[in-house]
Amino acid sequence: MRTSWKIATAATVLAVMLSMSSGTDARIYATGQAMTTLDKEQDVTLKEQARLWAEQLANSPDGAFAEWKGAWVSATALGPGTHSWLVMMKRGQNVVGYMIVYAKDGGGYVLGEYGIGEYPPFSSAILKSAITRLGLSETSMKATRLYIHPLLAAWQISGGIAGNGSITENHYTDAYSGEQLPIDAGQWAAAAAQAANADKHGIKNAHASISSAGAMASFDPYGRLPWLTQSPYSIAADPLSILSDALRDNSELRYVSKSFKGKMTYVWSVTGYSEWSGGELFISLDSEENAPIRRYIPASLLQSLGSFYL
Repeated sequence: MRTSWKIATAATVLAVMLSMSSGTDARIYATGQAMTTLDKEQDVTLKEQARLWAEQLANSPDGAFAEWKGAWVSATALGPGTHSWLVMMKRGQNVVGYMIVYAKDGGGYVLGEYGIGEYPPFSSAILKSAITRLGLSETSMKATRLYIHPLLAAWQISGGIAGNGSITENHYTDAYSGEQLPIDAGQWAAAAAQAANADKHGIKNAHASISSAGAMASFDPYGRLPWLTQSPYSIAADPLSILSDALRDNSELRYVSKSFKGKMTYVWSVTGYSEWSGGELFISLDSEENAPIRRYIPASLLQSLGSFYL
């Protein structure tokens, strides 16, 4: 089964009506331009931290984030109790990328993932498309953001009215693609509980810088199916060197992960990387050739939740 980017979430959640009211829109420019007045004191560190990381990405040596130069940041909480935020990069009103930032125990923040493209996670356009595919009416419907980590995120859609006029059960759709997940509330809760106490992977240094980066042309992750015929290809010995060699040789490296006890198989093309000071490595993934969003996820998390194939 083909799927786009998969991520899930849970714990405490934010219920948002389909009107998709975004609340306070916090702006800060990514290239040192003046910030607007901040509405809440506790937001100051978050927005400044987002700016610091955004500046690093905007000047990435591979040029992948060039559109972030001059962009501004819109920060939205992912839900009460989750201590995480969706930070969107915008030029004018156009989204050019995103970051997801977690609060760190004891103070500070963790950069959990980031990406480029016009459709960030929890996009209202993707949500509305998912509702249409489910055959639901928007009347009295509630959509709840659920986020645990980059490979476990979804919308929970409840209270929708089906074509026959009945109130539907909960539906779960992928936070990135809008694809329906074949699970119920109990299965989601089980997956969320299993992942809830895991360490948060990502950038923990407030002043981290990008030391190297690389990218290659996008390719179809389903052009070959090595996960069906070959053993996994380990990158554990030296992930950076292995990725650099793959990009240099235009090798088609793929990443495969299964969720919900094998009910979902997710396949991505490996299309690049960002290496940060301190050795933290993020790997970029495409869900399809020339995907509308390219996601960068910590290599340590990917290695713990799936396998690579060459």
